[in-house]
Amino acid sequence: MALDYFAEVTEQMLPAAEPNEKFFRLLLAGAGLFANCRRERCVAGRRLLFTVGGFRLSGWLPELHVCLSCGSLLDDPEADAPSARFSAATGRA
Repeated sequence: MALDYFAEVTEQMLPAAEPNEKFFRLLLAGAGLFANCRRERCVAGRRLLFTVGGFRLSGWLPELHVCLSCGSLLDDPEADAPSARFSAATGRA
């Protein structure tokens, strides 16, 4: 079922008939990870890694080190105090 999930995600994330070597390597690596994976928790973790990797390669993964509203760094080394929280709902620290 996990490999079927990989196929569905790939079909949705990539344009039809577009070769994408990086995504192909992600598919091969993802499929290879299941060789020693016997428990559902292990399979779920592999699916999550594949999904995040697919988002990153497709350009859909948001920048999580900056505020989505103002663009300031969330962990600015020059700030007096580092930001301690991040709200995915608002995109603000």
